[in-house]
Amino acid sequence: MLDMGYPLHLVQLLVKLYHKECAKTRVAGVTSDWFQVKELQRCFLSPYFFYLFNILAEAALTEALDGFNGGIAIGGRMLSNLRMI
Repeated sequence: MLDMGYPLHLVQLLVKLYHKECAKTRVAGVTSDWFQVKELQRCFLSPYFFYLFNILAEAALTEALDGFNGGIAIGGRMLSNLRMI
């Protein structure tokens, strides 16, 4: 994300938010011990995961296509990849 121009403070915020995230649960008034979260579900950022996925996909495509000059001509334009806008 930093290579794509995203500010350092936003990248650090995401890293801190999910790095070794821990939680407790409470069932029938009994609270569990702390445990490490292994899967993210119902996170307040869930609606934004689409955007985070697209940022990661863009970074992966940029790296994968670095130096690639191939593609296919369609309608007079040379396409080397397809991305959803």
